[in-house]
Amino acid sequence: MLKSPNSRFSCDCNTSRKHGTGFTPDIVRAEKSYYIIRVQQASRSGYEKLISENIELSEALFDLVDKHPEFEAVCQNLSITTFRYIPLNTNENNLYLNTLNEELLNSLQAGGEVFLSNAIVNKNYCLRACIVNFRTSLNDIKEIIEIIIKEARKTHLKLINQKK
Repeated sequence: MLKSPNSRFSCDCNTSRKHGTGFTPDIVRAEKSYYIIRVQQASRSGYEKLISENIELSEALFDLVDKHPEFEAVCQNLSITTFRYIPLNTNENNLYLNTLNEELLNSLQAGGEVFLSNAIVNKNYCLRACIVNFRTSLNDIKEIIEIIIKEARKTHLKLINQKK
């Protein structure tokens, strides 16, 4: 969900010239091998612990979003948190907010730092975060909030200026 130069799970995107993925085949194989070894070492209680940690991080994301004045926390279930960006002091209608959140998601995906998907909940276009990486930390979750807010404010200003 998060890819950052400071993150434990980022890689130098200039390393692959041939495959264009940002990952050389050796890095991908090493990552898969590490994951397989890690999973094989985990017993049932190990799997439960990994899944529980992802659920706890999703709950933490929901709580952070719920406390932030520019987000609307929509729902949280298992390792998925759904929310939307709503600018401060706005009287914009739902159509604009849906457009804003869709444009925000497109900007975030193009930026490559945060990987979210979308969900439509009660006719509201929402951002959807699913935490599945066992190396995701609470610091990563806090960083996600900062990245989204920064991009959301830029996207909102861009859309407002286009309306003029």
